[in-house]
Amino acid sequence: MSTPRPTDDYLRAFCAAALAETAWFEALPLPADPDPTRGREWEAVEVLGLGLHSLPDGQREQFLAAATEFVSARPELLDQNPTYVGEAWWIAQRGPDACPGRDFDGWEDLAPELRHRLDQAARRSTYRFGAVQLDDAAATVRFV
Repeated sequence: MSTPRPTDDYLRAFCAAALAETAWFEALPLPADPDPTRGREWEAVEVLGLGLHSLPDGQREQFLAAATEFVSARPELLDQNPTYVGEAWWIAQRGPDACPGRDFDGWEDLAPELRHRLDQAARRSTYRFGAVQLDDAAATVRFV
């Protein structure tokens, strides 16, 4: 019997959620912004409808490959909401300075050993995505 694979819809929802988390935490400040802190207000990010279509081609393939690799190796995630999985994956990758409780360790409906294993797997990912340039008008994002 073959291992279940994530559907295109699952991966799209996963990636959209992960990209929204990225913009929320990592968007570089606008040039005229006096506040040098990365990130945007959640409400401003949410209305943009970010997704794989928001990334440049090369980065789109790399981001999708990272998401596919993570979910495909953990078929137990296919029973979970892909939006929550994408958010938790990105938060876990960011590490301890992210938003405690929003990574996999914060999922109370999963067994503690599974939560910890998922969190550690996300943190060990070979893919690293950091700061992004967010074009609010075009709803595009680019890793820098």
